[in-house]
Amino acid sequence: AVQVLAMVIGHQLGGVMGLMAGLAVADWVMYVAAVLTFSRLSLWYPRIDLPFLALSALVVTVATSGW
Repeated sequence: AVQVLAMVIGHQLGGVMGLMAGLAVADWVMYVAAVLTFSRLSLWYPRIDLPFLALSALVVTVATSGW
């Protein structure tokens, strides 16, 4: 439901590119929900996740900058 809502909103705001951005935003929102759940169960390992999040942010920045 979160993905569909984000995709619809993204499409309304930015067409096809907005739809793709909405899908990406939905994944980030779902990741935060998963982290909150897993951290309560002591199953979240930030040492593993944070470097990959940083790499992901770098890839998105480079890809959208037209570099």
